[in-house]
Amino acid sequence: MRLSLRLFVLSCLLCLALPIAVANEKQDSNALSTQKELLQLKIDSNREIQQKDIESLKARIDAFDKRIDDQNNRVSDINSEVDRFAIATGLLGLLITVVFFLGGWAAYVSVANKAKEDAKSASKQWFDDNADKLMTQMLELERAAEQAHQTINDKVADVEQKRSAAIKNMQDSMYASVKDAPPISDEDTKALRSNEERLRHIPEASYSYEDWNQRAFAAYNASKLEDAALFWKRASEIPNTGADKAVQALFNRGVVLDQMKMLDEAIATYQTMIDTYTTSSTPNIRLLIAAAMHNKAIILKQNQPENAIAAYQQLIDTFVYDTTPKICKYVATAMHDMGIALTEMQRLDEAIVVYERLIDKYLVDSTPEISEVVGQAFGGKGFALLMKAKKNWANREEADSLLHAAKAALEEALKLCSDCGISRGNLAYVHWLLGDAAKAEVCFRIALASAQKGGEELYVATQGDFDQYPLPEDEGMRAMIDRLWKDYSLASSSV
Repeated sequence: MRLSLRLFVLSCLLCLALPIAVANEKQDSNALSTQKELLQLKIDSNREIQQKDIESLKARIDAFDKRIDDQNNRVSDINSEVDRFAIATGLLGLLITVVFFLGGWAAYVSVANKAKEDAKSASKQWFDDNADKLMTQMLELERAAEQAHQTINDKVADVEQKRSAAIKNMQDSMYASVKDAPPISDEDTKALRSNEERLRHIPEASYSYEDWNQRAFAAYNASKLEDAALFWKRASEIPNTGADKAVQALFNRGVVLDQMKMLDEAIATYQTMIDTYTTSSTPNIRLLIAAAMHNKAIILKQNQPENAIAAYQQLIDTFVYDTTPKICKYVATAMHDMGIALTEMQRLDEAIVVYERLIDKYLVDSTPEISEVVGQAFGGKGFALLMKAKKNWANREEADSLLHAAKAALEEALKLCSDCGISRGNLAYVHWLLGDAAKAEVCFRIALASAQKGGEELYVATQGDFDQYPLPEDEGMRAMIDRLWKDYSLASSSV
C-alpha cells in the first residue's frame, strides 16, 4: 500500500515538472533569436562603414595616380630636351672633327706627295748610280743558285745511282743463290740507308712497294734477315703493285727464308709463286719462276730426293723450249742436278739418260755458262758409267765397255773444263780399273793440284767412291791416292 502511494506521488511530481521545462526551453529560443538579429544588424552596419572607407581610399589613390602621371609627363619633356641637346652637341663635335680631319688630310697629302717625289728622285738617282753593280750581283746570284741546284741534283742522282747499284748487286747474288756474297762498299751502304730516316717518319700504311723494297734490302745488307723477309712480304702485298714486282718480292723472301734455315716456309713461298705465276708470259716473271723452281728443288734435295727430282722435272718440262739464256742455264742446271740426285740414289741408267739429254740439247750452245754445265754433264755421265762398270764388274766385257765410255765422257768434260779436279780424278780411277796404273798416278797427281775441286775435296770424294760397289782392285788405288795425298799435303805445307 505504501509502495503504491509512493509511486503515485512520484508521478504527480513528474507531471508538474514537465510543463516548467518546456516553458524554460521556449524562453531560451526566443533569447537566441533576439541576439541573432542584433548581431546581423551590427555586421550590416560594419559592412556599410567599411564600404565607405574603401570608396574614400579609392578616391585618394586615383588622385595620387593623377599626380604621378603629371610627374611622368614632366620627366618625358625633360628627356626630350636632353636628347635634342645631346644630338646638337654630337653634330657640333662631328663637324669639328671633320674640319680638323680635312685640315690634317690636306697637310698629310701635301707632305706625302713631297716625300714621294723626293724618294722617287733619290731612288732613281741611286739606281742610276748602281744599276751595273746590281745587275752584276743578280747575275752572280743566279749563277750561284743554278750551280747549287745542279750540285744538289748531282748528289741526289749519285746517291740514287749508288743505291740502285747496291740493290742490283745484292739482287744478282740472290739470283745466283750466293749465300756469302762479298759485302757492298761503305759508300753503297750509306746510299742504301739514306732513305731509311725518311721512311721511319712516315706511317707504314702509306708505304709504296719501293719503300718496303728499299727497307728490305737495307735490312738484308745489315744481316737482319728476319726484318728483310717481313719487309718483302709487305712489299708483295701492296695493292696494284704489279705482278712483276710482287713475284720479285716473294722470290727475295724465299731466298732469305732459305738462308735462315726456315726451309718449309721457303718452300711454301716458292710454291705460292709457282702456283700463281707459272702461266705468265712476262719474261722477268718467267725467269723468277724458273729460279724459284730451281731453289725449291735444291732445298728438297737435302732431305727429300724424290720430291727434288719431281721439282727438277717440273722446271725442265716448263722451260725446256725457252731460248732465253738465263732460263736455258736454269734448265741445263736442273738436268745436271737431277742427274747427280739420280746417281746418288744409284739410279744410274736414269742419270745417264738425263745427262745425255742435257748434252744433246746444249752441246752446240757457245754461252760460257752453258758450256760449263755441259762439261759438268759429261763429267757426271762419266762418273755414272764408272759406277755402273763397278756394279757390273762380274761381266768384264760389259764392264770394260762401260769404262771406255766413261773415259770418253770424262775426256770431253776436261775439254770444256780442263781444271776440274773431280773429273780428272775420276779419269784416273778409270785408268786404274783399265789396268794403266802409271796413267792413273799421273792423272790423279794433276787432279790434286787442280784449282777447281782438287786437293782435299777430291781426296775425300774418291775415298767415298771406293765404298760404292767395292772391288778388290780398289785397294791398290786406295794405297796410291793415300801416298799421293801425303806428298801433296807436305808440298802444300812447305809453301
